[in-house]
Amino acid sequence: MLRSFIRRATAIGRDIAPNAGDFVTSRQPLLWLAALVTGIAVGIGAILFRLAIGAFQLPWLGTMSEAVASRAATLPVVEPADLSVIVGSAGQLAALRVFNKGLVDQSEEAHR
Repeated sequence: MLRSFIRRATAIGRDIAPNAGDFVTSRQPLLWLAALVTGIAVGIGAILFRLAIGAFQLPWLGTMSEAVASRAATLPVVEPADLSVIVGSAGQLAALRVFNKGLVDQSEEAHR
């Protein structure tokens, strides 16, 4: 029984040897290794990308969870009119600072 097993294994080895030689000489192992490394790198990149998204939504929603819609629904709503008042007020304050700085500079020049 052992002898017949060895004979069969030897026959299979002879059949496989030309294909294995072609496999190695055609640089297939290198291609397979490159595909494996690329797959691992893309997987790690996807995980890091998801963590980066979570890091940006953490200050906004207070969670890194993927349940963004349910968490955002609990936040107070800021209406566009409210935003326009905030932006407009900030713009007016900035304009007043520039205007006042110009007046101060002019009065300093007048007193020289």
